[in-house]
Amino acid sequence: MRKLLTLLAVITVLGSMGAAIADDDVDEGEDSAIELNATQTLKAQLLAEYFSERLGGGTGDGTTETGASAVESDTTPADALFEEIVMLRTGDEVVGWGALYKLLLIAEANDTTLADVVSEYGEDGWGFGKIFRELRENAEDGTDWRGDTPRNLGQFKKQQREAAESSGPVGSGKAKKGDD
Repeated sequence: MRKLLTLLAVITVLGSMGAAIADDDVDEGEDSAIELNATQTLKAQLLAEYFSERLGGGTGDGTTETGASAVESDTTPADALFEEIVMLRTGDEVVGWGALYKLLLIAEANDTTLADVVSEYGEDGWGFGKIFRELRENAEDGTDWRGDTPRNLGQFKKQQREAAESSGPVGSGKAKKGDD
């Protein structure tokens, strides 16, 4: 028991020293931009690719609702959505992955853009329960307002993982589900 208490004391001291050192590394006037690591970048890309075709503002033919061509601007809808996700994830007030996914669900349900959802709901806090309840009440025919979209980020990641596992790399010999 004594060894455990000593270990906890050492960890606490080292943790507080690390926080003090980290505070000293940042100058007052210095921009402390947060960058996504490789895993977070991949997660942002997966979300952007999945939702870019499902969100309002794009017509599905490479143009936006303003008629500007993605070729003219050299930016695809997925690239633009990726940039929005990265900005929300790394901005002054960081939005968590679960909240980002819920915002994308709300944008899809309202056939609008992520930026519109953030500007509409972001000022007073998200209030997802209230928003989801309103969407459920407004759903036609009693169907789930989410459609075939996974209900949360965990289900989304599971769906993406299963899709990748079922296809497997070419020549891997990995059988697709149902090829028994």
